Amino acid sequence: MNTRIERDFEFQAAVYFDGNLLMNTYSVGLSMLVMTESIPEQNIAMDRISYFLSESLESCVFVKSTEKKVIEKYVAADLKVSTLPEEPYDQIISILLLIKLNAITEKRLIITDIRITTKLSDGVSFLYDN
Repeated sequence: MNTRIERDFEFQAAVYFDGNLLMNTYSVGLSMLVMTESIPEQNIAMDRISYFLSESLESCVFVKSTEKKVIEKYVAADLKVSTLPEEPYDQIISILLLIKLNAITEKRLIITDIRITTKLSDGVSFLYDN
């Protein structure tokens, strides 16, 4: 099947960067190839994307994984923490999102391109393709 679809998502999350906790709004655009003819499988894959963004990333704090004390503090405060291998720049988040979302769709949808724009990026969009 050679159907190409696109969908936009939005979520809010914080970033811990340079000793500061900053609130951010993420607008994410995904371009995808539909790899199954089964409409229910396509819908399940899309629902998985929506669920991950709304339940795992909404209201989380992105923190570099080496910031152990900060991570412990936020976990103790019962905040959702998403650790990253690098500082939580938009470029890093877009690459990791593309990889993670492709894994959870189990090849029913293949995300080929991701565009991420945030409030903190002052309107600059970061584009990454597979």
